[in-house]
Amino acid sequence: MQLDLRIVAATNKDLPAMVNDGRFREDLYFRLAVIPIRLASPRERLEDIMPIAEHCLRETAARLGKRIAGSDETAVQWIERHTWPGNVRELENVVERAVVLARDARITRADSVPSSPWTRPASPSGRREARGASMCDVCSKKCAATRGRRRRSSAFRCGRSSEGFLAATA
Repeated sequence: MQLDLRIVAATNKDLPAMVNDGRFREDLYFRLAVIPIRLASPRERLEDIMPIAEHCLRETAARLGKRIAGSDETAVQWIERHTWPGNVRELENVVERAVVLARDARITRADSVPSSPWTRPASPSGRREARGASMCDVCSKKCAATRGRRRRSSAFRCGRSSEGFLAATA
């Protein structure tokens, strides 16, 4: 049997540095790095954040059958100031949450950003403020609804990383 195989692999790690440090096999790196493509993270492409958010908004609204005309200025400002440590996946989740929670035809900051320690935007200096370990109301209700048994699933449902959620609910 003859096989023609191509592997597409992605990582957010610095593989050349890991090879130099002996934490990644050099032979495997050279097998995988035939055509390396580096994509900058959203925080490195600030001009792309709003077009990506608008695309996600149109796609999500259509999928959910909601008529959303766009975002108000407060939501746009928050989206532009946020550092997006979760990359595009985080942006997609925030937009989907906003569409689901939207009460009007325009997304507001209140729709898109629940008051919580994991969605705080960057400070004016551009750095994130230290996060508190306290649980937000949404997380508290989700955890109570599952009696603490399904914390990871509760974290996913309210858009929080499972590590942060577990630390807050421990």
